[in-house]
Amino acid sequence: MRIVLLWNGYLKKMKTIGIVGGISPESTSVYYKELNNGIRIRTQQQHQAKMIIFSVDGGEIWQFRQKGDWSSQGKIIANAALALQKAGADFILLAGNTLHLVANFLESVINIPFLHIIDITAISIKKAGIKIIGLTGTSITMSERFYIERLSQHGIKAIVPNKDDQATMDRIIYKELIQGVVSTESKVAYTKIINNLVLSGAEGVILGCTELTLFKPLDCSTILFDTTLIHIEAAINYALE
Repeated sequence: MRIVLLWNGYLKKMKTIGIVGGISPESTSVYYKELNNGIRIRTQQQHQAKMIIFSVDGGEIWQFRQKGDWSSQGKIIANAALALQKAGADFILLAGNTLHLVANFLESVINIPFLHIIDITAISIKKAGIKIIGLTGTSITMSERFYIERLSQHGIKAIVPNKDDQATMDRIIYKELIQGVVSTESKVAYTKIINNLVLSGAEGVILGCTELTLFKPLDCSTILFDTTLIHIEAAINYALE
């Protein structure tokens, strides 16, 4: 479903963005706000984003995750994506890094484009000329191979924090950021984790959890790749093509 727009004196068509959100309200709200802001800027304040959001039950996702039941999580996001397609979405975003572990469930049921957050982030990293990247996020994102191997397909080597720092990341994400809590103490702890990755050879660091954007700005000397904002920018570009 597309709406016809007129700006800068010529005709364009804006695609409808479908978002599988709800993994946390905080990150989903960032997508909603920044997609609208980006479209406004690109269309000289004449238009806002055309989007449909399917907000899944993040609590249900979390219960399945605690059991290690990734198949059920995959089915939830697949059903959400299919509903978005039926509702008129022209392409799909999954507003969460960790759930990309089961993105194949989603991709198998739709026949519209899916903008994979790892691929989109890898493009930005390559444009920056970086070959060794630090990866931060949930312990699943950092310890499972799906993220590292997908980056490797783009010629990028990923390094991750040590086990203690991974445990700290989980505490910060699950106990605070997903609940909308942003503490100075945790921001300092996260900055230290980033700096440790740089000391280990990282030429930049991925903010590989959509909630980590809540920590910005961060006082770091290295280049940061905020997957949330990179994903959003790619969606804006695609919607306006």
